[in-house]
Amino acid sequence: MTWGRFDESLEYYEKAAEIRERVLGADHPITQLSYNNFAVVYGKLGDYEKSLSLLNRNLEIYMEKLEPEHPHIALAYGNLAEMLKIKGDYKGALETQTKGLEILEKTFGLNSPDTAGGYNNLAGIYGEIGDYSNALKYYEKALAIFIEAFGENYNTTAFLYSHVGQIYMLQGRFADALPLTEKATSIVEGIFGEGHPNVVDMYGQLAAIFSHTGEFAKAIEYGEKSLGIHENTFGYYHFNVAVSYNNLSDTLNRVGQYHQAIEKAEKALEILEKTLSLNHMGAAVSYNNIGNAYMHLAIYEKAQEYYDKALQVNLAVFGDEHPNTAQAYDAVAGMYNRFADYKKGLEMHHHALEIKKRVLGDNHPKTAVTYSNIAGVYELLGFYDEAFELYAKTLEIRKSAYGTEHPDTAFTMNSIAGIYSSKGQHEKALELYEEVCTIREKLYDPNHPKIAASYNNIAYTHDRLGNYHKAIKWVYAILL
Repeated sequence: MTWGRFDESLEYYEKAAEIRERVLGADHPITQLSYNNFAVVYGKLGDYEKSLSLLNRNLEIYMEKLEPEHPHIALAYGNLAEMLKIKGDYKGALETQTKGLEILEKTFGLNSPDTAGGYNNLAGIYGEIGDYSNALKYYEKALAIFIEAFGENYNTTAFLYSHVGQIYMLQGRFADALPLTEKATSIVEGIFGEGHPNVVDMYGQLAAIFSHTGEFAKAIEYGEKSLGIHENTFGYYHFNVAVSYNNLSDTLNRVGQYHQAIEKAEKALEILEKTLSLNHMGAAVSYNNIGNAYMHLAIYEKAQEYYDKALQVNLAVFGDEHPNTAQAYDAVAGMYNRFADYKKGLEMHHHALEIKKRVLGDNHPKTAVTYSNIAGVYELLGFYDEAFELYAKTLEIRKSAYGTEHPDTAFTMNSIAGIYSSKGQHEKALELYEEVCTIREKLYDPNHPKIAASYNNIAYTHDRLGNYHKAIKWVYAILL
């Protein structure tokens, strides 16, 4: 497929399909390869219903015309599973990909690169549903097969290293993710050169790791490298360039450069409007990035405007029953909370929660985000027991998914400490604040703002307990 030039891709696939239909007929398996390609392109364009329709038809014809364990049927299952995953039907995606994998294992054996491709796809679905243990299991199986078949210095081997790194990132294991991502980057640079588009994903992953660990200059450096490669390769008005602008916008938000984040997201919107549509999931990402920037700048009316836009795009693209839509409801709800319209905010948070529970399950990390949001509103309203209960539920989910040494786990422990403090239980608060501080010191660079925040919480609590000398010590720790 031509990189990101989806209209051109459709044009050529249509020509191929016309020729194959004339010679072989519309239902011939080889003709269906063209329709399979159509489906993939429609997915890239954001027309998921059209894509699903073509993929289902493609699978029906293959099953009718081919032997039950033909590789084309496995391919059709894999492509359908990927689209179901994008649509948020994770149960359907898992079932479909498993069927395809069974065919690959029977046809090619357990140690074939073709089977490894099925393991990779299955791992991606497990990653989406928050089952990181199984995601790692299948990524590592695929990686071992590719190393055995092709060695370390192979493109797919590199990407599998990066996929394992992505799961480590989701688990908060940034120290483990970094060397794997650096290794993957080195392999791809060695094969293609530093300025090749295949290196962009690696640079983006490095940017994300550095933004989480507080190495902000490196995060921006790699974000700008990614953007530069895409612009040099494709020119300004190209979908991949819009993706890079959105990724850089997200990085700039993370490092506190909010005006620059808005500027980059607006460039992404400009490109998307000209090349695809503002009714595309990429535009929802841009709107959300802009909303995040305005929220941090305390320009809440503008933040609400852009969060509303993101919600409308997600509803148009995915419908109501999708995690992205639920996340957008959460963002809009947050703005209602900012304006002290807690009733409306809670209504939207609860709607988001019900979507996530249906689509992702009650124990998914993304569901935990909404539990935490609702707890935060109860805390603001002074309903400390209700807030404590939901924070405890959030902590249970995050410890199960991530373990203790993860930023989100530490954040929830910090929130529970805040409840103890509000209820005057300062000894319990201090114990948790100190535990959070220890975790953050392991996760972040010494100058990271979250470490300073932990020092401040400990100092405040010592002050409340009358331990003034200890409080002063922690204040000095912030200043130094």
